[in-house]
Amino acid sequence: MKMSDNQIVTKANKLTSASYSLGVAEQRVIILAIIEARSQQRMIDARGVLRIKAKSYQDNFKVEKHTAYEALKSAATGLFEASFKYKSIDETTGKPKDNVVRWVQKIAYIDDAGTVELQFTDEVIPLITRLSKEYTEYELKQVSELQSEYAIRLYELIIQWKSVGKTQQILLDD
Repeated sequence: MKMSDNQIVTKANKLTSASYSLGVAEQRVIILAIIEARSQQRMIDARGVLRIKAKSYQDNFKVEKHTAYEALKSAATGLFEASFKYKSIDETTGKPKDNVVRWVQKIAYIDDAGTVELQFTDEVIPLITRLSKEYTEYELKQVSELQSEYAIRLYELIIQWKSVGKTQQILLDD
């Protein structure tokens, strides 16, 4: 998956606005996995394995080969432990509900191949593939050179409001 002009990252706004803390490598692997999932032109499910190669990471984020290998290996461990939080309304009670969701149900690093295989959880799949409204979309190249996890997150939070023409106020604690 080499960088091209039309590599679009798309996330449901619920996911873009969710509370999570991922390092740069983890965010980049998620971005590459989203692009890979959407490029398959079919609905993936929790059994759908996505493969991210070090070469793709290297080409898209302009890093050295050894850095790409190390980033994928590190991201594999980090993503398995990672979760995100978002609020919704409980259908039965109508009350606010706090949801905590893991990103992946399974992830593997293939050492000598410099490849990560991952399976998103059932909860994540509709947030990255089955988007009809309320989603954020941007080109991979717009974040490919950002070096901080905060820069990537801030970019996503701001671009979410692009069509409105102004951003929602974001509290410093958030």
